[in-house]
Amino acid sequence: MGIINWINVGEVSAENDKNLHHYFYDTGISKNLINNDRTYLMLGRKGAGKTAVYQHLISDRCTLFQGSDIRVPLSLQSYSWNAHALLANREKAAGFEHRDSWRFVLAVESIAAYTKSKIEKGEALSEKIKAANNLLENLFKSPTPSWIELLGEKLFSISKFKLPSFGVEEAGGLSMDAGEVSFDEIQNNPELLRNLNRNIDGLTRHLEHIIKTEIIDCRIFILFDRLDEGWVESSLTSCKEIISGLVHAADYFADHFNGIIRPVIFLREDIFLNLDINDKNKLLEDFGNTLAWSQDSLEKMILERINFYASRSGAARISQMDMLFDRQEMRNRNRPRNYILSRTFYRPRDVICFLGRTIKAMKEESQYDETINTLEQLRGEDIYSAEPGYSEWLYNELRDEWGVQKPELFEHIAHLQEINYSIFSKQSLIDRLLSGDSIKNKTEARDAIKFMFDNSVIGFKKEDNKWRFKCQRPSQGFQDTDLYKVHPGLIRGLGLTESSEELPD
Repeated sequence: MGIINWINVGEVSAENDKNLHHYFYDTGISKNLINNDRTYLMLGRKGAGKTAVYQHLISDRCTLFQGSDIRVPLSLQSYSWNAHALLANREKAAGFEHRDSWRFVLAVESIAAYTKSKIEKGEALSEKIKAANNLLENLFKSPTPSWIELLGEKLFSISKFKLPSFGVEEAGGLSMDAGEVSFDEIQNNPELLRNLNRNIDGLTRHLEHIIKTEIIDCRIFILFDRLDEGWVESSLTSCKEIISGLVHAADYFADHFNGIIRPVIFLREDIFLNLDINDKNKLLEDFGNTLAWSQDSLEKMILERINFYASRSGAARISQMDMLFDRQEMRNRNRPRNYILSRTFYRPRDVICFLGRTIKAMKEESQYDETINTLEQLRGEDIYSAEPGYSEWLYNELRDEWGVQKPELFEHIAHLQEINYSIFSKQSLIDRLLSGDSIKNKTEARDAIKFMFDNSVIGFKKEDNKWRFKCQRPSQGFQDTDLYKVHPGLIRGLGLTESSEELPD
């Protein structure tokens, strides 16, 4: 049976891949997230595999958790950012406006998840936990609403109440009926909004006290994904504030709950870097993990996928990527594996896309040459056929990643196209940057060049005569050099000549 009759690499999008649980490849970051009580940030570039890790952790097949652990998956897809924006406390310092509303969400979700787990196991609830549940049910009507409802219109109703100081006895017997309050009503009534914030503050302190004293026999993991859903120009300001607030709330829980309540935030690295948070480097160093890949780990990831489909069809197991192809050398004497990986940003999504397009190119050719259907290896020439379309896709991924918060990047890339060569002098780029509207001086031009390096759009050569791109060597810092090179994966998509520009003597 020919290879194109069975080979598959799965879906580019983790959330759309129904077979992900069969071939998820873990670099070890999942175990670190679970075992390190202080970790609450899981960062990575767009396409680095954050959602795949999230899907793995919430899957029933994940065996990394203890038997008593509770998982609460919260995806922000289709979330009402505008509703949450009303809950900001503008008296707080920048970045902290939404911390307390997220503290409330984390507290409610913790009590709800703990209660559900106890009931499912047939175990008794303490009187204080019962009282907390009675309070929430009286406030929101049974059952307690989902967190999306909670931060939307369901929560607004408590703005009409003058809530007590929340001793356990009085909270347990609370009975109120003020009816629903609309988004518009809150939005246009400052007094209702102030009262809402006061009530959230009192409720949160009360619920957190109960959590600290009553939830001592398990760990609760509250996992946040899809935070980039609201990262569009129309809601960018409120989205930045809300995500900053969530980070501060997670930091607060890491500091106050001794690893019992574990918020974990899956977030694009570019979004984190644009948040209005002081000491971002410290937070990332002390409380974060960045999902990074090597050539070997990317190869193992893709082989897990290919061998899943091989085993389903009865084909032989593949132990190396190079075994997939009918030639061992591509241009410049590169092996197929290295040729493909060098054109990625070292992200699973890139490798999956490139190989998927290579397979598709070969299948298309088989319509005109039936002998291709019997070939037992992929053709090297189809890598070349797939490359231009893949390169355009990679450029569009870069635009999706930075188009909102850094649109000037694409003005800078347009200047690379004006140079028209993949290898160019620093001075050529500076001259073109200064000729545009967004760059005013050489300092800004250098910052623009550094930003392009930091995102692997360009790289430079060191003394060993090897080109350095940030995606391949994350620890490599920027250096001022005379020559730079456009990332090989972008050359075709930008229509560049793959050689060096003619430099003046």
